[in-house]
Amino acid sequence: MLSTVLSFRTRSCGFALYGTLVIFLWTIFLPTIAAQTPTVSIDRAPSVTILPSLNVSDPSVILDLPSDTQSLTFNVLSLGINTSIIPEIIVSTASPPTFAISHKALEDTGSGGSPDQGNLVNRNGDTWSLEWNLGYANWTSDGSETISCLVGFNVQANGSVNGLSNENGNVIIEVEVSASGPIRTVTSSFLFLGDTTSNAVLLFSPLLISDPRAQPTYPNYTLPPAQLPLAPPSARSPQGNLNLIIVPTASSPTGDGLDYSLAAIRRANASTGHIAASENMIIDALTQWVNIGDREGYRTMWVVGNLLADTNYTAWAVDDSGVLTRPMWFATKDSSFPCQLALPTDICPSVGYTTPLEANETTTTLPGSDIPVAMPLRSYPENITALLTSSLQSFSTSLKTTACGRDLYSHVSSCADCYAAYRNWLCRAVLPHCAGSASPNPSQDITPQTLTRNSSSPRDNGVPYTYDYDELLPCLNNCDAADRACPAFLVFRCPVRHITGRQSYAFIGEHSKDGGNGDPAVGPAPQSQWGWRWCNG
Repeated sequence: MLSTVLSFRTRSCGFALYGTLVIFLWTIFLPTIAAQTPTVSIDRAPSVTILPSLNVSDPSVILDLPSDTQSLTFNVLSLGINTSIIPEIIVSTASPPTFAISHKALEDTGSGGSPDQGNLVNRNGDTWSLEWNLGYANWTSDGSETISCLVGFNVQANGSVNGLSNENGNVIIEVEVSASGPIRTVTSSFLFLGDTTSNAVLLFSPLLISDPRAQPTYPNYTLPPAQLPLAPPSARSPQGNLNLIIVPTASSPTGDGLDYSLAAIRRANASTGHIAASENMIIDALTQWVNIGDREGYRTMWVVGNLLADTNYTAWAVDDSGVLTRPMWFATKDSSFPCQLALPTDICPSVGYTTPLEANETTTTLPGSDIPVAMPLRSYPENITALLTSSLQSFSTSLKTTACGRDLYSHVSSCADCYAAYRNWLCRAVLPHCAGSASPNPSQDITPQTLTRNSSSPRDNGVPYTYDYDELLPCLNNCDAADRACPAFLVFRCPVRHITGRQSYAFIGEHSKDGGNGDPAVGPAPQSQWGWRWCNG
């Protein structure tokens, strides 16, 4: 008789019906859920479904799931008037399901959560309580046969739903169902801001492939040429597409704490005009080898135009698999900003910022705008290229007169290390970084260290620039790195803090023990993950 009673079953997020016996138990232990909770049926996996608005009248919902469901991903699509009110999510693999979570629930290390705050899934036996992380939550099956869940306000420890009192929730949730792993996840990485002008931004993806240059070895110890032989992008670049999303910060879901909700991000993107759409792209998803952020390898870069001057924006990238980066904030310069965006080149792969060079003669007019936009600089004027090339070649010749192969001048640095550090220092010295108006870093009381340059006070008399600009001074550590890495006989010496260094470099503190010269190991890093800079390094 028992087998007959248990012979039929449907799979649902909220309850599984195993016959009259289970229905009887459900009626006894969870009368509130059975009486008040409607059901939303989902027919297949994978699929994306927007749940009905949850509010004081309809405080909870259960989902009728496909039998092959293995993973659930939730995004808050829209919040109500009170943004602190978000429904709870309870998942059960018990048969019959139970949604009771005790105070003794433990964090589950394998069922979901977001990377920056640990594993945000609390488990009590066969029941999990998912915690929202900036509008995102997910859960993955551990192989159990039955999956049930409940989404509702004020779920009690015994599994009942009290609902809302006077608050009007009107919260809309998007749920994604998968027959394998999570459809969407959040990475711990950020986009990397190159720089902005008054109407454009240069952005880099997180590092896609780490590809540091190989160290030359004896007996063929050959240093790289001045112009690096870069592999074509198709040779090493990863497969798949990265899509850039940019919204004005004033309309960003981050204002409501929905930083990781791709559903809310896409809604904001649509409502603000798809700023990073193809018609606004000056450079669209170009993947190449660069040395940005002091990390060598392949990144995708974008240059987006048609931006508004003096405006704050928020940016994300998402790949074909639904992996979302964390939000990154940037601000455009004012309309009088004079400098040009320079892309990484085979001479200076670490330069990806604005420099006081003449505008590129090649311009483009983007759809919806009558104003020609200068293309970013992919190469430098002949006099600067000649200076960089001759300096690197001369330095290489001098460096190779020392012990670079079988014999060593240092147990921690090689000639290749010295040459790479010199290249980075040279490029930042010859190609100044233009500064715009900026406020102090909100997390550190450090202001950008700048100096006004004009024809009577150039950084280098051999490299004249034709207009006035404010320079973001190079981090003193750029020079110190070359000093440390190179052999003593080259007599590469750096300025002294507060004596000769004040007019040429940025630093914090009067002595080396204070740190803060742009080396994140001993002081504040030159750039935050949101693009804020206090020195050029």
